[in-house]
Amino acid sequence: MDALWETLSALFLSLVSWIKYSFEYIQRCFGFKRDLTWVMKCQNRFTARSHSNVDEIRSMPDGNQTDTWEMDQEARTYRYHGNGPMFTIQTSTYVFYVDVERLADCSEYFRALYNSCMRESAEHLVNLSHVPSRVFHNLLQFCFLQRFCVPHNLLEEHLRVSTYLLVPSFTRCLLLSLSEILTEQTFLDYLQLAEELSSVELHETVLKYLSTNLLELPHLSRSLDLHLQQEILRIRSKGSPRLCCLRKENLISRNNQETESAKRLFRLDEDDGKWSTVTDLPFSSDKWCFTTAVLFNYLFLIGGFRQHMKRGYEFKMASFRYNPLTNKWVSTAPLIKHRRHFSAAVCEGYIYAVGGWYLDSLVTPDSSTGVYTAVERYDPWTDSWAFVSSLPLSDFQFTLSLSHDSPLTTSLGTCLYVLGNIQRTGEKLVLCYDSTQDCWSELLPTLTRIDADMPSLHFLGSTDRVSLWYRAVLLTNQKEPDLLSHSNSLDRCTALIKARAMAEAHQAVAFQFTVTPEGIDLRLSREALKHIYLAGVTSWRKRAILFRNGVRMGVYPASPSSWLFVVIAIMSSMYARMDPSMGMINNIRKVLPASDRLTAQTQTVLSAIVFATGLWFSLIMLLRYTLKVLLSYHGWIFEPHAKMSMSTKLWISLLKMFSGRRPLLYSFQGSLPRLPVPSIDDTIHRYLESVRPLLDDDRYIQMEIVANEFRKDQAPKLQKYLQLKSWWANNYVSDWWEEYIYLRGRGPIMVNSNFYTMDLLYVIPTHRQAARAGNVVHAILQYRRKLERGEHAPMRALGVVPMCSYQYERMFNTTRIPGIETDCVQHLRNRKHLVVYHRGRFFKVWLYYGGRHLLPAELEQQFQHILNDTTEPQPGELKLASLTAGKRVPWAKARQKYFSDGVNKTSLDAIETAAFFLTLDDETHGYDPEKPRSMDLYAKSLLHGKCYDRWFDKSFTLVVYKNGKIGVNTEHSWADAPIIGHMWEDILAADFLRLGYTEEGHCKGDINKGLASPTRLHWDIPAACQEIIEASYTVAKELADDVDFCGCVFDEFGKGLIKKCKTSPDAFIQLALQLAHYRDKGEFCLTYESSMTRMFREGRTETVRSCTIESTAFVRAMEDKTCMTEQRLALFRTAAEKHQNMYRLAMTGAGIDRHLFCLYIVSKLLDIQSPFLNQVLSEPWRLSTSQTPQQQLNLVDIQKFPKYVGAGGGFGPVADDGYGVSYIIVGENLITFHISSKFSSPETDSHRFGRNIRQAMLDIRALFNQKEKAM
Repeated sequence: MDALWETLSALFLSLVSWIKYSFEYIQRCFGFKRDLTWVMKCQNRFTARSHSNVDEIRSMPDGNQTDTWEMDQEARTYRYHGNGPMFTIQTSTYVFYVDVERLADCSEYFRALYNSCMRESAEHLVNLSHVPSRVFHNLLQFCFLQRFCVPHNLLEEHLRVSTYLLVPSFTRCLLLSLSEILTEQTFLDYLQLAEELSSVELHETVLKYLSTNLLELPHLSRSLDLHLQQEILRIRSKGSPRLCCLRKENLISRNNQETESAKRLFRLDEDDGKWSTVTDLPFSSDKWCFTTAVLFNYLFLIGGFRQHMKRGYEFKMASFRYNPLTNKWVSTAPLIKHRRHFSAAVCEGYIYAVGGWYLDSLVTPDSSTGVYTAVERYDPWTDSWAFVSSLPLSDFQFTLSLSHDSPLTTSLGTCLYVLGNIQRTGEKLVLCYDSTQDCWSELLPTLTRIDADMPSLHFLGSTDRVSLWYRAVLLTNQKEPDLLSHSNSLDRCTALIKARAMAEAHQAVAFQFTVTPEGIDLRLSREALKHIYLAGVTSWRKRAILFRNGVRMGVYPASPSSWLFVVIAIMSSMYARMDPSMGMINNIRKVLPASDRLTAQTQTVLSAIVFATGLWFSLIMLLRYTLKVLLSYHGWIFEPHAKMSMSTKLWISLLKMFSGRRPLLYSFQGSLPRLPVPSIDDTIHRYLESVRPLLDDDRYIQMEIVANEFRKDQAPKLQKYLQLKSWWANNYVSDWWEEYIYLRGRGPIMVNSNFYTMDLLYVIPTHRQAARAGNVVHAILQYRRKLERGEHAPMRALGVVPMCSYQYERMFNTTRIPGIETDCVQHLRNRKHLVVYHRGRFFKVWLYYGGRHLLPAELEQQFQHILNDTTEPQPGELKLASLTAGKRVPWAKARQKYFSDGVNKTSLDAIETAAFFLTLDDETHGYDPEKPRSMDLYAKSLLHGKCYDRWFDKSFTLVVYKNGKIGVNTEHSWADAPIIGHMWEDILAADFLRLGYTEEGHCKGDINKGLASPTRLHWDIPAACQEIIEASYTVAKELADDVDFCGCVFDEFGKGLIKKCKTSPDAFIQLALQLAHYRDKGEFCLTYESSMTRMFREGRTETVRSCTIESTAFVRAMEDKTCMTEQRLALFRTAAEKHQNMYRLAMTGAGIDRHLFCLYIVSKLLDIQSPFLNQVLSEPWRLSTSQTPQQQLNLVDIQKFPKYVGAGGGFGPVADDGYGVSYIIVGENLITFHISSKFSSPETDSHRFGRNIRQAMLDIRALFNQKEKAM
């Protein structure tokens, strides 16, 4: 309660202070006076009360004296020798009075402001309302009192303010504090902050942490861009070298004291020429044999030592790494071969172990000792040894160093050089190993040839039997770390990184803020302050918007301002001597913890506020419950079209009244009803009715028997568990549907699961590939920003019935991750990059610049840079994405084995964490009426492409073709077609109506030459992984080649004419599909039509079984030449009405297939065998249909722009011997069909089925024509 009182007191004091100083400001500006005695009295009274509370807090163990400044205006006044002018500075919550001359000495911002002629300087009033008061208080404490007390969890806020106000001394202290608390988890956050603030000092502090722990955190180091890796190495290489020595071997028995003293690393002091001990060697043994190498400013100790066993001694291979910046040893991977007295050389960022003797004991090698020809290479990033090409000569004899114990080996550039001779001839020889080609060559046949082309090599041997000399670094008292260098390995590695980064070097844009004694350069200062402001405020603005929208959605259908209305109403009633709380306010007043400190009036006010708040929350819950009850009514959907009853009209009015104003995307989520569990009797009855036209009498009777047995024996138990889940979970179907239908499937998701959506049918806004990609990607980013903020309007049937919006949450930053038994969906937030695929190369493109999205022209510039790149794919990179197109288990195993660390993991993470995936396709596609196959090829390209140019695991892959046509391939587990269709309509309308193109076809806007170029992703894919990639590609290619597609544009008539026939367009098309299928195969089949259940919370889809007794009767009548038109029409209307009723039942949660599916899952979990459920779930869907939603947003007037119509989308066949049919009803006169099947099935032919559909549509239309003629 003390904390509550302190908070209320602080708020009241702030209000009083604000009123007081506002009047003072008005008096100074306008020259009139006003009696402010009542303000001063209120302030003094609350200040006295606050001070007494502060004294109590000070006496408490956990008291915080620094909080007194919040309650004491004098504590917020800072004078320095009492001479300088006092400025009033308004921060986020409190006002400070500050000696600006002293503040100008510390802050360049205030120095420039004080010396300028700006209005703030003249009025002595500075508005820093975006600066947190606590942060500004700590800054003033530092500037005036030399006190630095910043909590670690608030360092980010202080860094932002210090950078904004240009206080270098305070910033240095913050960075020093930051360097002590940086961790692996916070590193990337502060690195991003440094980029936002454009702070070189913060950037270097963060990178210095990683440079200090370069190989201790290899995954972090390798995850950064190449230019950052280069910067880290540069920081690590700062300092001056030191000469160090150690005893690399000890093979002679000595006394313990001498042995222990030899087990140390020594450093030479250049000032007095004396050796001093740096650290002990990291092992405990009396005999050892090591070779040393220096890489990345680390000292590596490679070899082994003797350890005592139960039965004698054993030589143990071991390796250690010493970090001179932390003065710590760590154990690393030992050599693969059990070798000693070998030579270690550093080349291209690796350590090579060459030669050595395989000994059974620690003895000095002689001529009878065998020699190793195997060469090992150590990768410091993965801490692993691997074999490379062995020495090419088996009788090669190394030339030993002066101590006769190690081969003479050195490195230069990308090559290793070994000096020796051939034993059988005695001929001197230099062997050269090319690390880029992994091969050996004889560089110099003899040393007697004077015309030999040989580089300048230096082979240095030791003059002491037990010591080797190296230039090394140890910890000193210097401010900068020292440099550890051996054979210039660090320089060579840096040069390598520079060479790799030459093509993708980032251009930095520098801003200078110049302050002179005469004033400030306003042009430079405005530009600098603009970028600092954008970088520092963007994240806070986003947080504020998310918080605001979160509050709005949290209290919906009420509004935050309604709380104030309730409070005012309660206070007004109390003022009128009425008690609407019926005594509750008095009861609250009695239990207030601080009631003995407050006056009676204050207690009453606080009690009333608490009661009003509780009443407000209760009203919100009541409104939500009322709204949920209203939304549970579904009678309106069963009423005839255009014949709305009075009860439905009243229901709509109530729903509008309780729905609130301007709902956000997720406002209705808490008010949506849960999906009901149908009764067992209804489900089994409807199931038997659906299979009756597909079974003969005997089979149907058998099915009835099995179904009735299930109804009596197993169904009641399974139903109870399902009802229990429906009470507990938001939706009893959705999670199991996602897991068992999508994520547990081990076959390829390409064709079998993913679906596609096409571009506008007739129009291509521009034929420039990069420009179209720039506009579309920018439109997607704008859509994502509104989606993250929840600012899209929710979809509502009849304009009032809301649809569930939970599927939108995973549209971006989402990837399907393969697993051995089941996949999972990984969803992240705030991803700011995009991965682009073009001609076998992967590129990473940043989507933000200066705190904003890249503009269309800037994106076009980035994509054009990729299109102009002529580099070749790396080994294995071309078909890498085919792993996502093949079977899931090989992809999961390959991901664990080859993509779990190193550069492969870094690049894969870039893809999987990207906002989405973009393919700049090198083919030309689109609908061309003069080319009958154009629609088919367009559909096949979007569905599977080349099997390796789409990342099928991403939530969606945007495809931009060479001619400017676009499309999207969507992974199905995270959402259904209406969700991606919502985004697609928005971006197509934005591309056409809002963004547009220049006359030359480019994006509008100026090009920004300061943008960083796209970064090429790098891969290190071994041969074994390439074989897996090729195997996945083979599986995917076979599947893709088997897909038979037919795109049918039906423009004879459309929705307008069908509605004139007084029938449902969807029912009309479904009956046409039944007629076409019967003509195509001569039989009926189990038919799947997708229906949405999004009127329920987390609802997805339900199945409408379109093949009914009524539809089969109509089809038979159409094929019966003796049947009259009136009879056919009557049967058609009956079948259409039946289909509509089934569709309505499915939408309202009374479908049968999801219920049976969940019963089947429960039976498997309970290990209950059900012949009925096994037979139901094994029935193939030989005709799978779905209607693509269109005009969800109505952004484009099709009547005004008839050519700007979508082409819809499609999917692959569900059954090997069946058809997949997707159709979209566009406008009044166009229906587009997307038909798929498999070439391998002799029973199917997509083009034949397309012709049958067209004829069936015309034949049904002819029934109504004949009726009109008869009338």
